[in-house]
Amino acid sequence: MLSMVYLLKKQLSTFLTEYLKAASRGKKDKLKIMDKDRQQVWFVLAKLQMGGIERNRLKLINQCLQWGINVHLILLECKGELLQDIPPQVPVTCLGQPYKFAFPLRLAKLIRSQPPACIISAFDDVNLMVMVARALARSSTPVLLSNHNTFAVVISEAKELEKTKYFVLKHTLPWAFRRARSVVAVSNGVADDLSHSLCIPRESIEVIYNPVIDSGFHDRTCLPATHTVSKQTVLFVGRLVSQKDIPNLLAACVILKQRRHLDVLIAGDGPERPMIETQIKAMGLAQSVRLVGMVQNPLPLMAGSGVLVLPSRFEGLGNVLIEAMACGIQVVSTNCPHGPAEILEDGRYGQLVPVGNPEALAAAIEQSLNGEFWVEPDILQARAAEFSVEKATRRYLELAGYDMDSLPPSRQATPQTHQPFTF
Repeated sequence: MLSMVYLLKKQLSTFLTEYLKAASRGKKDKLKIMDKDRQQVWFVLAKLQMGGIERNRLKLINQCLQWGINVHLILLECKGELLQDIPPQVPVTCLGQPYKFAFPLRLAKLIRSQPPACIISAFDDVNLMVMVARALARSSTPVLLSNHNTFAVVISEAKELEKTKYFVLKHTLPWAFRRARSVVAVSNGVADDLSHSLCIPRESIEVIYNPVIDSGFHDRTCLPATHTVSKQTVLFVGRLVSQKDIPNLLAACVILKQRRHLDVLIAGDGPERPMIETQIKAMGLAQSVRLVGMVQNPLPLMAGSGVLVLPSRFEGLGNVLIEAMACGIQVVSTNCPHGPAEILEDGRYGQLVPVGNPEALAAAIEQSLNGEFWVEPDILQARAAEFSVEKATRRYLELAGYDMDSLPPSRQATPQTHQPFTF
């Protein structure tokens, strides 16, 4: 069995290597000045599910529109809860249905017929397909490949067929990175990990923190909360996946329940929800822990709660920490690789505890609820403001070659329907 898996990996690696060599015979990537009549930015994603990367991309898109830059959204699949949040003037093209493997060929055709000013891509497999498509199109379009998670950890936790996928990516992504205009990491930790995991120079990787705080953030915070919370509520917001380590939080809740009245709200959905529901009942936490599913706007919950907890085993950055700080509430996070320590400046703005240590997590939560560890809300909000959408968008566009001083005045892009279609 092991020999068959090894053979399959070897065959896939050989096939992709030859495919990429053939694709790379196109024009070499050259820096060029943006034409003012061709200021269209393409954002490429797999889909628009309720995730941090997807929400960040929508914020970048909205900021581009405010600056008068036309945007085109390219999706592998027309799926996800966030499809309804796409601005109505943004055209959307789905290129991976019904056959995902045809995505690079269809994207190459679109690049040749409607060459963009630049392409900004996310997710490892999508990044690779975008660079293959550009090579097939024989295009010199600037491409920015962004990376949002710890590659080494993702590889180590991959299962079954995913191991083959990441084996291939590990050997092909360096090819893609060398040909991109820029490789962007969302934290210094992610950049260091990429450099080490893929053997690429650290100085070739740019760090742009996620665009979290936008102009409408305060207004969304002041909307009515969808669930009852108080300054004694412990809040988690995020997808219910293995990475977030909800069992660690539940184990901490068992400890806390023995010492105080406990009110915990878990807002999010994901593949681990059935298992978490079972654990809540088995641990005797049904009266203390509320599992409320996905919440479209969690900011009012943050503003009204006492402490936000991020119990993750790894993160690229940790947007939810920034959002909570912008709401002025205390935060507790595991000191996981790699983002939380950067956001909290090694504990200056919130408590950091070891990964997978429910005793330490429970103690930190209790200290925050009791006011024994306290950071003034205005200090938290000032720190969160450094992770602004405008700052991140400006840096992305600068890397793409835009002269930000020469952009046209802010305007509304020409309205278009955004009904997804298959190319």
